[in-house]
Amino acid sequence: MNRSEYTAHTLEWMVRKMKNGDVNKFIRKSGRRRGGKPGGKPAARTDAQPGSKPEGLAVKIIAVVWLIVADAIMLPLFLAMISVVIAFGAVTLYLAAAGVMSAYTGQSVTVRETLAVPLPPMPHICALFTGIAVFSVAGPFGVLTEYCRLHATQILLSFIRWHRNLVSRLSEKGRVKPPLPLHPWIGTKKREVMRVTVRVSIIVFIIAVVLGICSMVLAAKSVLPWRVWNWFE
Repeated sequence: MNRSEYTAHTLEWMVRKMKNGDVNKFIRKSGRRRGGKPGGKPAARTDAQPGSKPEGLAVKIIAVVWLIVADAIMLPLFLAMISVVIAFGAVTLYLAAAGVMSAYTGQSVTVRETLAVPLPPMPHICALFTGIAVFSVAGPFGVLTEYCRLHATQILLSFIRWHRNLVSRLSEKGRVKPPLPLHPWIGTKKREVMRVTVRVSIIVFIIAVVLGICSMVLAAKSVLPWRVWNWFE
């Protein structure tokens, strides 16, 4: 008997057994041996993986204590991060306002004292370049403020998500969500705007400082204009 005849003979035997119902009996018997229902389905596993859910009062007490400690540690950190963001924002606004006022006031002592301009009196063209230089410094500080705000917000959201997931595991009622990353995602367009803002601000600052120093030297006709205008007297 060659291989093809053996295969045909085997298929013929299987068809004959299926018609007689012997194969179904064999499947039912094998299903009973595996502990399942008749029909071949195995019994469901009852062994649970250890540590999949917090079990016992001790574990829940430890988790609650850990939540309280984490809240006590993170609350001052969040307040510090918010304070840093507010401080950088205040510096940005102050530099922008000081630059505009310095460029506007010039030699008017009355206006300078009324608006509390931080720069000493000088000719208007010199004050204009100085004000532009001071105003350009507000650009990098503004980008730094936004960068700190994004990081502080993302860390706060990540901590809140972790807090809620731990509470959901303890209560066994809520739905556990995937954790959030600590670093914020900044879009390509926004990242490019921030990068261009810093670069343009630095270029404007350098040009304004150079032009401001040259205009002061020419206006005072001296390389030490602060002595001619008695800034420190």
